[in-house]
Amino acid sequence: ALPVGFRIFIKSKMNPSQLHAITASASEYGDGGFTLIKGPPGTGKSSTLVSILNALHLRQYQEYYSAIEKIVTGSDASTYLEELAALNRAAEVKPRILVCAPSNAGIDNVVMKIMADRFVDGHGAKYSPSIVRVGAGITNPKIKSIALKEQVDSIIAQGADVGKLENIIATGRQTLKRYQTEIHKLRVRIQAIIECCPYEISSDWEIRIDEANFESSGRIVFVNHKSKTTTYDIPPKVRPNGLETPCILQKMPHYVSLLKSLTKYVERHNNESSNLEKYIILQNAANAKMDAKGSSSYSDESV
Repeated sequence: ALPVGFRIFIKSKMNPSQLHAITASASEYGDGGFTLIKGPPGTGKSSTLVSILNALHLRQYQEYYSAIEKIVTGSDASTYLEELAALNRAAEVKPRILVCAPSNAGIDNVVMKIMADRFVDGHGAKYSPSIVRVGAGITNPKIKSIALKEQVDSIIAQGADVGKLENIIATGRQTLKRYQTEIHKLRVRIQAIIECCPYEISSDWEIRIDEANFESSGRIVFVNHKSKTTTYDIPPKVRPNGLETPCILQKMPHYVSLLKSLTKYVERHNNESSNLEKYIILQNAANAKMDAKGSSSYSDESV
């Protein structure tokens, strides 16, 4: 199902026909098939298309979050580095949507509408998805900055200054190390919450990390929202008389917050790794070019 915040938003903006098109396009996504949307000019096809792309983007991000959660909660990795590699592989299910149109103007209109209106997340807040405009024939100068050629040229231009490139790479490696430290801290906390209780407890309880002492003690706090009390002792097992509902770990606010933070840092780590790889390739190319010039000068002097 699509997130509540997004559903509320599109219901307030779309008519029943548009809503049907959006839900039909987003349901059973990835299982094959297609959705054909037909309508005369001025009936809101462009707005519907952007909302469909928004819905698919959210669906793919839900898969991405689920993939990260599975790795953290059920990883067979024997070392932290192996688990980090598994988390990096989770990026394979990140949103990647290809939008095609029969004309340059058509695709540029879609891009402009997304840039202007932005997407809506699961809480109803706006966000700007990452966009790359592929192909020549851009019809609107506002789109030029996200064109593939412009982005590649920008990266290559940074390779002209070898000293600056070395600083970028050094800073990137420090940033990666910081992200890895944060990922490790969050992973340890999530595992501690998962493993702290050997049986089901009542939904009156929430499991939290004792942040003030966790680094030294690994201590967990149990919070009872009904009685408004806290304890370090494991609460009693949920009573089998049907009067108590077992807690659902995945819905606990603190657990959800930790998982969101972990996903954020994994995504940043993946992005930084990708950028660092580009700059290292540029550095290698620049060094090879300098070596070639040096060999050429030596040959000239020998002659």
